[in-house]
Amino acid sequence: MTRFRLGLIVLTVLMTVTFLTVAFVVRRPGGSANHSIPEPVSYAKPTADGQHMLAAHGDPTAEEKLKDAGTRSYATEVRAKYPTPGLYRLGTPPELVYRLDGYSPDDQVYLTADGRHVVRIEGDWWKTRAYPAGKRLPADTEQAQLDAPAVRCFTDGKLTHEYKLRELVTDPDKLPHSPDHILWPAGAVLNAADGRFHLFTQDANRITIDVASGEIVERAKTGIGNPLARWLLTVTVALTVALAAVLTWYTFLKRPTKAAGMNPAAR
Repeated sequence: MTRFRLGLIVLTVLMTVTFLTVAFVVRRPGGSANHSIPEPVSYAKPTADGQHMLAAHGDPTAEEKLKDAGTRSYATEVRAKYPTPGLYRLGTPPELVYRLDGYSPDDQVYLTADGRHVVRIEGDWWKTRAYPAGKRLPADTEQAQLDAPAVRCFTDGKLTHEYKLRELVTDPDKLPHSPDHILWPAGAVLNAADGRFHLFTQDANRITIDVASGEIVERAKTGIGNPLARWLLTVTVALTVALAAVLTWYTFLKRPTKAAGMNPAAR
């Protein structure tokens, strides 16, 4: 294999690594796509211990208009089996442990294994999360949504902490908008092992909440906003450029001439 071909292969590998590094550090968790306007529908969400069920009641008027018969039947069954929204101990019949009012979709409600602690991402932004818009919301609408509750933490059905959206984000101008909402969440996960709830925002923040107390225990930047990620990206790009320059010099400028490569016996 000639030096030229070897140089091209190595350079291609370096550029590929750089691209993957950039893609990794700037990626953000995103919500699931839903190409329809959803409505609040009743549901029951089991806990990890298999002994409890959290029931949430949706909008009965919207449920009556559901076109999908299966979903409509399911919502009716949830309301009949769990007449009060809240946590139930499974049995015959289920026993209400505590009441919990309010509504968020089941993928925006996070429970500890025993159901005692609940973290709920609030608001109805989820209705239009599949429709990011090019335009920004009017200033007064944006301010109202920034001042609205974004996360609530509950213990045994009692509110322990409430965080407004303004308290969770650091750069509202970077948050995408739909025609009706600020689309601020970028994913979340509850770590059952240490009782930590990790919330990601679209302006590259990671907020860690202790689910037992409801208090924020850590704030950090993610993606390109993370100082470590910026340092890693800078070093990777710098090394790639330096190696590309060396390969270019070695391949094109230091290639042996035909005269230098001739057999001395042939002179």
